[in-house]
Amino acid sequence: MFTCSFIRQVTLSRNPNGSEYDFSKLSFKEKAAVSLSRVALAEVGYIIAIPFAVVETALSAIGLLFSFVNWLVTDDNEYPNLSMESLVNSSCCIVWALSNALINPFANDMIVHADNAWKSLLEGSPFNVPKDLVGNPRY
Repeated sequence: MFTCSFIRQVTLSRNPNGSEYDFSKLSFKEKAAVSLSRVALAEVGYIIAIPFAVVETALSAIGLLFSFVNWLVTDDNEYPNLSMESLVNSSCCIVWALSNALINPFANDMIVHADNAWKSLLEGSPFNVPKDLVGNPRY
């Protein structure tokens, strides 16, 4: 998932206090303010990521179609799970890039990891870090 990795790197370079695993531990007074130049560069990055995520999703859908046809034609008992996972992840990247482009000008720190970003969006609080962070901190 090229696009999700790109969004993660853009967000990580934009955040003055690191990832959500770092800034969620800081008090308000301990947090550094984000610079306007980083916000502007990140906004360009998020806007660029949107069409790449759409293309990546389309390619994943085509891959899933071929996997499904292969599954029907051959005696392979394994359903094309990898292709389905790729399609779901790349379509989530579209939503993540769009939401980051909208939230970016108003947030000091943004969620860096896709799992946590998706969880906060599903909880209906894209400005807040989920109460229980998903997964391990990874860059």
